[in-house]
Amino acid sequence: MHCILTAWWTIESVEVRGVWRGAHDYRACYGTEPGDRFDEAQHELSVKKVKRLLHDEGYCGATVQEELVRNEASKSISIVLYITQGAIFRIGNVSVDIREDHVCSKHDSARLSEHIKSQFLQSLQGKHYTRALVDSCGNTVKRYLAHEGYAHHKIALRQHMHHGSCSVDFQIHIRMYTKRVFLFCENTFFSDEQLLDRLAEYSHSFWMLPASLLAQEIIRWYTDQGFLEVAIEAKDEQCRSLFTIKEGRRAIISRIALEGIGAIPIVRIKRIFKSIYNKPANAALIEKALQGVRFIYEREGFTDIRIEKPAIEYVDADDKYLLSIHIQEGPRYWVKQIQVPGFAQQEAQLQPSGNISFCAGYINKQRLRLERMLIISGYRVVRLSPEIQIDDDHGAIVLWHVHLADNDIMFGKTVFCGSSKIPFRFLRNALGYQEGEIWEQEKVTATVRRLCDLDVFKHVSLRAAHTIRNDQSKTMVLTLQDDNPYEVRLRAGIELENVQSYSSLAGIAYRVGGSFFAKNPLGAMDLCRFDATATPSHRELVARYTYPYPWDIPIDLTSQVYAIRHEQPGFMGSTLNIYTVEHNGFLLGARYHNNAWDTECTCGLEWMKTTITDKDIAERVSKAIDFSPRLLGVYVPYFFIEQSCMGDYLDERADPTTGSFTLCTIKTMIPLSQQGRDSFFVRFLCDHSRFMPFKHFVAAFRIRFGHIFYKTFNNIMPIERYYLGGSRSLRGYDTDSVPPLGHFVDEKGSEQWVPRGGKTMFNINAELRIPLMDTLGGVLFQDMGVLCGDRFSDLTMSDIHAATGFGMRYKTPLGPLRFDIGFKWSTLACQEHSYAWFLTFGHAF
Repeated sequence: MHCILTAWWTIESVEVRGVWRGAHDYRACYGTEPGDRFDEAQHELSVKKVKRLLHDEGYCGATVQEELVRNEASKSISIVLYITQGAIFRIGNVSVDIREDHVCSKHDSARLSEHIKSQFLQSLQGKHYTRALVDSCGNTVKRYLAHEGYAHHKIALRQHMHHGSCSVDFQIHIRMYTKRVFLFCENTFFSDEQLLDRLAEYSHSFWMLPASLLAQEIIRWYTDQGFLEVAIEAKDEQCRSLFTIKEGRRAIISRIALEGIGAIPIVRIKRIFKSIYNKPANAALIEKALQGVRFIYEREGFTDIRIEKPAIEYVDADDKYLLSIHIQEGPRYWVKQIQVPGFAQQEAQLQPSGNISFCAGYINKQRLRLERMLIISGYRVVRLSPEIQIDDDHGAIVLWHVHLADNDIMFGKTVFCGSSKIPFRFLRNALGYQEGEIWEQEKVTATVRRLCDLDVFKHVSLRAAHTIRNDQSKTMVLTLQDDNPYEVRLRAGIELENVQSYSSLAGIAYRVGGSFFAKNPLGAMDLCRFDATATPSHRELVARYTYPYPWDIPIDLTSQVYAIRHEQPGFMGSTLNIYTVEHNGFLLGARYHNNAWDTECTCGLEWMKTTITDKDIAERVSKAIDFSPRLLGVYVPYFFIEQSCMGDYLDERADPTTGSFTLCTIKTMIPLSQQGRDSFFVRFLCDHSRFMPFKHFVAAFRIRFGHIFYKTFNNIMPIERYYLGGSRSLRGYDTDSVPPLGHFVDEKGSEQWVPRGGKTMFNINAELRIPLMDTLGGVLFQDMGVLCGDRFSDLTMSDIHAATGFGMRYKTPLGPLRFDIGFKWSTLACQEHSYAWFLTFGHAF
């Protein structure tokens, strides 16, 4: 036998070029992904979808050119779509043609045509053509014809493209089939247009239904709004239906009678009906309140509760009505015993303490708890199924049937697909599992997150292959697509920076920057990145190179060169900067990642310089900030070692609702010059945040502690000291303005106050985050902190500072837009205001 094996052509990449906006939407029209088999018919269909989308957006003269680059070595095809949008077309002449026949007379045809053209179509002329705009206009015309009695009609739209003038002419052809006018008399609550629109929503063929049937539906609408005495006289005449509506008075719920309540405090139930008390009867609001009642009863164990249909009864002559609700509570079920056959230890821990109500929520919590206990004990749980037994005392015995895997499911081989050119040995190192290990979904998720964090892939997918055999090992399929080798990102914006003058916008400043990426230059998932950022008070240039998994060791090697210049705000109540800090240097580091924990160690050389902006007051300012004058304007070289450990258990980085975040750092700075010999120090910081959901709210807490071990305090660079105050620490204080403060007399004889910083910092923040709307939330916060200067003996109770305030959060694609205003508990004489406000992106912690 002679066999010839032929490989399929696969898609290596799909790129869209020639457009600045909407490239992602055009790419989404292409139905296949990198790594899939290339199909000529599917390719042609995808190109047609792109052309159709361009046409629907108004680019009627757009062209799409295809380039298929075949790689014979890898049997893959790179697809490039070059799009030339051209000019966007505008709507030109629009004409209407209504066919004249026995249904629509010549006079009605002319009247309708003139109205449609003047009211709906004339405003379209000259506008940019889009399919959505034309469809919207067509729906408006259909609604108008239905109101005129021509609900049964057909509309045909013909387009004529003029590529020379980039315009589109429309001809609308309308044919009427039947005429039936709907007339409404004596109605005031619902307008004629509202009733006709509701009939159209009720049935697309409502014009075929008899008036008596439509009248029943209209009565239901009125009854749901509290018109309990509504009566409708309906007549079908030739080509029209007449509805005479006697609305009657609208019921106002003045009293609520609750019957059958005994187990639940009636005050608790009445609280649910506050939204309908002394308001017009509304069926939707009443049903919502009844759902709240059912939820309370079911949570308390009354799973057999029945609520009879509410009755609304007339009370007096002032349109006051009584809402009567009869509740059949049924028995209360309680959890008597939990049984887990074969697992005595877990069964003992699950036994209820006290009289616990039986409900579905309790069963779900028990399921999660039992599954977690079994996994910790080393069992592979396949399925947990409860069996409920009720005894004569209405006690529920929950019998858990535990189905374990006969053999542990293992990770099998990993098959690499897609268009990545990275060698297999590098990709293997990035896997968070090994062949033969016990299957865990968390390892699959961690692997995908790890590959995405490398920032060298455009597409990452990891899944278990579907096989016919029921093997105990799962073959994993990893699909990767390399990102573009080079990428440039630009960013620009404005920010509120060091707001000191609350009556002006002097704190608004620009922020511009950009990043250049060279991805996978050595073919080892490595990344070279250059960043540049500039604001009025900050300049930063950073070049960083990352090489993952050197010598097959699960760490990332990093090297970085940086040049940073920062203008430190200083005078209290002034927008001037007090000193300039420059630190330039390079570092080498290694980072180890294990599940939610990151550990990193870096070392390098850094040159730091502090310069007082105004030379005339340099000596006075240095004394005020307690900094040695002999170090001013001098580059001090340091050799530094920094260790950091970070634990991230947050459900979401930008807007967390549960979990915790921990960061600990130790930084040792060793001076290398004789002039800075006394500026040795070790800087320690520990930061822990905790987020706890509470019903619809989120309680957030943070605690920070930092300390500097040093030889001489005034030789420590001011930028390395601890400060408090600002949008992320004590929000009642301006940036870095929490005491201890220093002061000096300027050239004008005025006393100026400047932040001095401290060696020890302790800070507590507490927030209650309250959702108000889908994208809007509110916050109540309490901040406290203490900053210790050179000596602990100088610390008193008055040095503990606090601020209380509130804020708003608006969700955006960039994260929450935050406004906070905090009020000090006590105000110093040197501080102008008793409050401070901030507008920025991101939560305070």
